[in-house]
Amino acid sequence: MKIFLWILALTMLAEPIYAQNLPANSVFWSPPRSTASCWAQSQQKLPDEVTIVARGAFEGKSSAQRFTQASGSNMQTAIGSRSFNTRTFAQQYVALAQKGSFTRLPGGSHDTHPAFQSSVILINAAFAVSLFENRQAWSSQERELVVKWGNKDERNQWKYGTPSVDSVAAQGAAAMAWGAATQQQKIYKKGYSRYIRVFKRIDKTDLFEQNLRDNNETIAMIMLSAEVQHRNGLPGYNLVNNGKTLHDAVKAHSIRTLELGPTKLRTQTDDGGLVSYFRTKGYAGHLAWIPMYLSRYPNGPASADVKRLKTAVVRHGAGGKSFFGRNIGGPTDCLW
Repeated sequence: MKIFLWILALTMLAEPIYAQNLPANSVFWSPPRSTASCWAQSQQKLPDEVTIVARGAFEGKSSAQRFTQASGSNMQTAIGSRSFNTRTFAQQYVALAQKGSFTRLPGGSHDTHPAFQSSVILINAAFAVSLFENRQAWSSQERELVVKWGNKDERNQWKYGTPSVDSVAAQGAAAMAWGAATQQQKIYKKGYSRYIRVFKRIDKTDLFEQNLRDNNETIAMIMLSAEVQHRNGLPGYNLVNNGKTLHDAVKAHSIRTLELGPTKLRTQTDDGGLVSYFRTKGYAGHLAWIPMYLSRYPNGPASADVKRLKTAVVRHGAGGKSFFGRNIGGPTDCLW
């Protein structure tokens, strides 16, 4: 018994720096059994500009905002409606790949980082690829074309110097999701190294970042990364660093967010305007990670606090009752 406790103590103190290998038949996501939280609408046309539009973030005009809204809406309808034509949706992605959409990054100054947009677009593409695979909605040649397109987008997310912590978390989540969805070990491992880089930032207050708005974005991306690992038989949510797990971070952030409420905050770099993330929907400032955690842990270590947070944000009414986080795939209460 003493030997077991000693080994356990060493494990709790160890830093999670070891490499993790995906299984050959790795998965990122698959359609949920229940479609109760999914609602149908007409199929949305995906924007397809080649150069990423980085301006107009606050009006929802950036490439990633428009693309993720349309792709996420199509994902929701695909899950919730039997009449949805998944083949047509897949052909939209094939057309993007043929055109090279979103593969050119703009120069100059912008009000939203184009490399971060590449990460967000890739995350949404990983969901779509998983759907097409699940429903056999395309040919092997079409799949190969879209994978090559996504790989270029994946390379673009590493450009433009040193990103913020939440952007590093987004890089990790995007590469892990895309690597798992397309069975590309090298890309997954690149993302995992970013995930560990951010995960090791968790401090004695159980936060990744002291700015709660920034921390909220990081939580969402770290959780998506953990879900990738969990679905492939890897530690995921229970990975330990200095005695801390993602559950500790989720619990602490939920409690602090409940205390903060709808107070408007700026990001640490002051590049996102004065905004409240106490809402169910949004591009990056939202609490749409809640359904992801509760679907995996309805009665987990942080579930009671997350449920209280869910009740409070829905009652507050900003965004409505359903959850839609465009930077993490869209309709999270439908996807998960």
